[in-house]
Amino acid sequence: MIDEVNKIYEAYPVFKFNKAIRLFNNHPERQALVVTAIFFLLIILASFIDHTFHLPGTDIGLFEHPAIWTFLILQAIIPFVFKKAVSNFFGFLDGAEIVKEGTDLSKYRTVYTKHIYRKTNVGRVIYVLLITIGLGCFVWNSFQNQDPYRIVGFDFWDSINHVFGYWITRVYKFYLWVLFFPSIVHMHISLLLTLNKLLKDAIEENFFSLKPFHQDEYGGVGKIIKTAIDPCIPVLLLASLSVLSALLIHRQLSVTPIVGICVLSALFVVVYLIPAVTLRKIIQSEKKRQLTEVTQTQNAFFYKLSDTNESGSLSRNLETINGLAPIYKQIKSISSWPYLNSVIKVVGIINLPILMNIAKTLWPILTNK
Repeated sequence: MIDEVNKIYEAYPVFKFNKAIRLFNNHPERQALVVTAIFFLLIILASFIDHTFHLPGTDIGLFEHPAIWTFLILQAIIPFVFKKAVSNFFGFLDGAEIVKEGTDLSKYRTVYTKHIYRKTNVGRVIYVLLITIGLGCFVWNSFQNQDPYRIVGFDFWDSINHVFGYWITRVYKFYLWVLFFPSIVHMHISLLLTLNKLLKDAIEENFFSLKPFHQDEYGGVGKIIKTAIDPCIPVLLLASLSVLSALLIHRQLSVTPIVGICVLSALFVVVYLIPAVTLRKIIQSEKKRQLTEVTQTQNAFFYKLSDTNESGSLSRNLETINGLAPIYKQIKSISSWPYLNSVIKVVGIINLPILMNIAKTLWPILTNK
């Protein structure tokens, strides 16, 4: 299965480029780590030559610019995170406990790989759109770095005023925004599309069966949601730490990081809802079916109570009825929204810097200072 996951990465030009370094064959995530290390060293070298580790006044040096470190860390860890997510998804297709016996889910591998290799219309359109958005971000960033004082009001370490920093980040940000991020996001969207089709087919063909006592506390379907949301969490937390660092360094947040966190929060909720809304229908249907089976069994044994006068039979029938009560309660307790509380907590955590910024702004007003 590992080789199959590695081939997913090779569907994208950026990982084919990474493979040219001839290190860590069959480990695209490690190759991406090496590329990250190379860019890290080049950025440090450029800033050293330009003398921009720190800049005077309100200008921002390399060590005062949290965003660039966030990009480097994300570039280093995201390939590992997504390799695990895709491996978990393929593992689910190979033999999930909740799938009824005799059901073959291997076709969803093909569905996923067709999206990945842009052999579907939606796969091609999304990939081109992501590259276009990335190219737009790259062009805008290059434009504002041409005249930082006029556009943003201060200078920074990779503006045109600092030649080496400017040109190395042009190469790096093109690699990142036009090649790397579109590939990773496309990989995730393809996964969401495949999960959505899987869940819709599960409703039509009824091949999921809840396990009331499953250790995930969601009847065994929790892995589907985790496959969708887990890759997003490191990105969100790092983005939040970057904004928090900006708040601590500059004492105040600008509109851009606030809007960025809000957009990321909204996207995270959407990523959760795409599988969760469909999965909710499956859970509710399965709960209703299983609760009906339990109550029918209880009723059957209840009616037997009046059909016998033997104390032994009465006792066994009562034990069966009472014994089914915890099962009924357990089935009923399965949440129709798996990991909703976790999603709410993550959204709350990543928005803490914004809340801190609001509190910092309002505190002098509230205390009349």
